[in-house]
Amino acid sequence: MIQVAAAGLDIFDTWCREGASSISSLFAKQLGYECSGNIVAIGSKVSKFKEGDEVCAILGCGGGYAEFVVVPESHALLIPSGVPLVLAAALPLASHLTFYTLSNLTDITADKSVLIHEAAGGVGTVALQYAKHVGCEVFAVVGTEQELQVCQKLGATFSINYKIQDFCERVKAETGEKGVDIILDLSGRDNFQKNLCCLARDGSLVTTRHHVKSQVDVDLSILVEKNTSVIGGNFHSLRFPLRRPIQSDVAAKFWPLIEAGHIKPIIGKIFNFSEAQDAHRALEQKRKVGAGAGRVRASKLESSESPNFAERMERAWLISQQPRPISCSSCNSQGHVECKWCSGTGFFIIGDNMLCQVPSRNTTCVICLGKGSACCSDCKGTGYRAKWLGEPPVSK
Repeated sequence: MIQVAAAGLDIFDTWCREGASSISSLFAKQLGYECSGNIVAIGSKVSKFKEGDEVCAILGCGGGYAEFVVVPESHALLIPSGVPLVLAAALPLASHLTFYTLSNLTDITADKSVLIHEAAGGVGTVALQYAKHVGCEVFAVVGTEQELQVCQKLGATFSINYKIQDFCERVKAETGEKGVDIILDLSGRDNFQKNLCCLARDGSLVTTRHHVKSQVDVDLSILVEKNTSVIGGNFHSLRFPLRRPIQSDVAAKFWPLIEAGHIKPIIGKIFNFSEAQDAHRALEQKRKVGAGAGRVRASKLESSESPNFAERMERAWLISQQPRPISCSSCNSQGHVECKWCSGTGFFIIGDNMLCQVPSRNTTCVICLGKGSACCSDCKGTGYRAKWLGEPPVSK
């Protein structure tokens, strides 16, 4: 369990708030998909961390805006010395998305060229630093002079303001009409046709966001003749079994680069928690350089407000990990039993502003998609997520 010091601000938060994110179709609408803080309690099987450790974490179900959050051990990373606690909240999502898109979906090597749209943003600055460390020639595409300066300081080979100069023409001019090997489009702008045009033979285009114009006409001859690949790269939409090896690789291969100082978080602005609305507005209006519009800092929760808080939260997490009893799944979760942790609401509520990650009684298993596979480690063949640990606490 982490006592939150800061939560990352990402475009997914604004999408989820508006009800437009695909994330909200799988999980509860809880804002905050990355955070940093101090560990205040650990489970009996945790071996990598101890109480008091400063960590940052990626939160698959959100909850980073709360004062405390419970995460699996594999989702947390020790904050390297020299990285401030608040700034570390900018690292989890950017690190995972960068490694996933550039090292898993594409094959980034020192002899390749990379073009990054939105290169001065939270993910873009991390991706730029990673590509430069690998040894790539990097084209950074941004929209302001301030962002140009940021990319130049981070080592971009070429920095392009797309509002002033056509990035496709610049790429062709600098590469002798060859184009770039990899394009990472983080912008959400309608760049599709130009991206294809400046993509080199055998190149890869990875796009991480829905474009303003989500439906585009494609000249398949360009794809076929160049033997190019177009890939959607959304780390959020990966099923949890597919995330685990990526998380392990980030910890083993990417995190040492941060520890060595080769990659640093770039922060635009730090907001207090009371300014969360202003932070969202700033991100939506793209008044930013670095990780979103900054970090949303959470307030402290005094221990006197919630006695035995750590014990209750550890038990709540254990509840969420237990297989749902077969006898209860036969009633299709019609509410014959009320869980004392959620009072029938599907959420474990503490205080006035906290929702934990205990799933609803009628939440479909996210691993086997409710099919009830006998080999499913999450639902044990029931097709439903966990409801309680041991005997139901209250019976009707």
